[in-house]
Amino acid sequence: MRRGEAAESLRAEEKEEVRMSFAATAHQGVRARSDASLLRMRPAQVLRQFRALDPDTRKQARAAASSVIDGLNAFIAKGGVPLAAVLDHSRAREWHQYGASETDADSGGIHYFYHSHPARTTPPGEHGHFHLFARLADAAVEADRLAHLVCIGVDARGLPSRLFTTNRWVTGGNWLPADETIALAEKASAASTQLADPVERWLCAQLGVFMPQVAALLVHRDRRIEASARGNQALEDRRTYVLSQCRVSLGEQIAAVEQANQSQP
Repeated sequence: MRRGEAAESLRAEEKEEVRMSFAATAHQGVRARSDASLLRMRPAQVLRQFRALDPDTRKQARAAASSVIDGLNAFIAKGGVPLAAVLDHSRAREWHQYGASETDADSGGIHYFYHSHPARTTPPGEHGHFHLFARLADAAVEADRLAHLVCIGVDARGLPSRLFTTNRWVTGGNWLPADETIALAEKASAASTQLADPVERWLCAQLGVFMPQVAALLVHRDRRIEASARGNQALEDRRTYVLSQCRVSLGEQIAAVEQANQSQP
């Protein structure tokens, strides 16, 4: 390949123009399915979104793709796959949190953990998922120092197959609007090469590669809450776990990043 404190209850600033580029394109080229949480983004739509970005932002996505590939190759060179590095080559136990990181807000990285749900509630082919959080430096109380970004569903190797956002009751923490959350995700992606934890570095790079989908999912998440007759009370509705989700392919995404950079000045 070519050259990239979880809440126990499960509960350097990026450029404004970059944030606005992704936030704007998140409203375009996305089609909702019959399930209110499902979004479908075809490869051609993702490619158009990458092409619509300014050259510097496209280069950032390309750097993130290289970091993802480098990280994957590093895991393989050590005789394993990404998920094995998180599980420490042990058998995963349902609901147990693995790899919970301790990240300072100033580092630009993320707080993350991995876990799996019972197979009957998990999509086919999905082993479990990573919860990714931003740590907020200016939060007044500890409970508000984490803001959930997105979940990355992975197969038995640890390769991404689905992205999704969850309702606030699932993880707790600080609920931020989509545009602020997108900015935090971009900040984490930009910091990926400076992070010591190889899994954290790999996850942050994926935020950069999948930013069109991450942005669209966050916008759709907010729209569902805004459209609810219960208003913000919907954030604590135990009947709603996932607010938005879409399938992804790492290979197709990296190909779109490469093509967008090669076909644009």
